[in-house]
Amino acid sequence: MLIRRLVPIAVFAFALQGAALAQPDAKELNEPTLYELLLGEIAMQRGDYALAAKTYLELARRTGDARVARRAVEVANQGKLPELALEAAKTWQEIEPKSPAALQVVAALLVSAKRVDEAEPYLEKLLTSEGVDLERAFLQLNRLLAANSDKTANLRVVRKLAARHPDLAPAHLAIAQAASAAADDKAALAAARRAAELRPDWEAPVVMEAQVLQKRSTAEAAKRLGQFVEKNPSSREGRLNYARALILDKRAPEARKQFEALLAANPGNTDLIYTIGLLAFQLKDYSVAEDSMKRLVGDAAYRDPEGARFILGQIAEEQKQWPRAIEWYEQIQ
Repeated sequence: MLIRRLVPIAVFAFALQGAALAQPDAKELNEPTLYELLLGEIAMQRGDYALAAKTYLELARRTGDARVARRAVEVANQGKLPELALEAAKTWQEIEPKSPAALQVVAALLVSAKRVDEAEPYLEKLLTSEGVDLERAFLQLNRLLAANSDKTANLRVVRKLAARHPDLAPAHLAIAQAASAAADDKAALAAARRAAELRPDWEAPVVMEAQVLQKRSTAEAAKRLGQFVEKNPSSREGRLNYARALILDKRAPEARKQFEALLAANPGNTDLIYTIGLLAFQLKDYSVAEDSMKRLVGDAAYRDPEGARFILGQIAEEQKQWPRAIEWYEQIQ
């Protein structure tokens, strides 16, 4: 992907509709331009990334060729010259003001430099760029901002960006995520709940709400997820998180029922089979536990048959079936 090639830091990839980013019109390479391009390449091959990047940057400014500016960003980035990379990225964005790729690179470099407030106008332009999936962009926004350690500043920027989209559920979820990272649980809960109000059948904000509630009460978290699953029984992620919350709340029998419901809808899911077997073992339902682990051992595609054999040995031990336990342990390679 272009952005990953240019900026190998934590960035988020906005979903662009269409096959590729628009490229600038092809420009004829005259002799002086070709000469400077060669100078830049030679400087880079000799390890002088600063000279190479500056050569490309000056050429880009003179010719207005976005491809050359993009090359300047790449070279400066390879040479670990963040200020020069940012200068080149801004030049690229000036040449192609509507380019989502250029906007994204400028924003990513500013965030990486801990200048997140300066990144905000570029992020706003990016969010409203043609071809950008706005909902998906908000869902990925905090990944980019994670490169900045000032979580309060990140929250401030997300709030500014989301304020322009008051009826967009992913915008409120982005606020909740940023608030949680900034340890502002009250704001995180409020934003997650607003997102859930805007889209009642969407599990993501409910899971976010439960994660925040989990800090003060496992029972509250499980209750909230249970309410969602009751209204949205087909939500796999909702039910999976509900089952996990029940385990944390030490309600293993109820958790097992949820995992069994998940397995009924996904009969070949080995992770669910393993979890059900493990819960059954903890609940001393040895028959179900043994059947589950044997299914995994007999599944050639299962990634950890040795782990299943070990648990089968433990199941036999718990029932004081010593020869059977030894037999399972001896099969572990």
